[in-house]
Amino acid sequence: MPSLHIYNDSPDFSDRATSDRTMPSPLTRIPCNTRETFVSAIGALWGGTTSFDRIAIDTHGNRGMIFFNHQEIDADWWARSAVVAPRAIGAGGGSLYFSGCNVAEGEAGWSFLIAAARCVFKGVSGRATGWTSMGFANPFNGHTLHVWGDARTVFVDASGRVIERYSG
Repeated sequence: MPSLHIYNDSPDFSDRATSDRTMPSPLTRIPCNTRETFVSAIGALWGGTTSFDRIAIDTHGNRGMIFFNHQEIDADWWARSAVVAPRAIGAGGGSLYFSGCNVAEGEAGWSFLIAAARCVFKGVSGRATGWTSMGFANPFNGHTLHVWGDARTVFVDASGRVIERYSG
């Protein structure tokens, strides 16, 4: 199955480092530097026929949100989008990963992960994962390194019901 990598395309070093993330092929990479380019990219994916079994979204983050150059995408955005999304872009049983700092922290973090999973895996099952801590760009492999905190994951079924919340 194909993989999808959406990353914050900006002059910031940490953003450039994560753009080199290693993911399985075949791989679609989409650079986004504003919320509008992200929304446009997601809209184009909904209009296509490809579903992705691995989706990584590498951006800056904060409790319950991600950012494209200081423009936020939060749980409310994902929830509104799920209503109009014509289909899932995540393949059944797929994974959605957010590398941004503190994305999964607190109740806002859980809400963000649940809303994103329900949107990306609309009508199929899948899981969304994010971190409760700050991350640091690793210039050697392009991955964001979280040296403390927990990775939180929510699993949703095809109806969007949360079947498990895991923190560890």
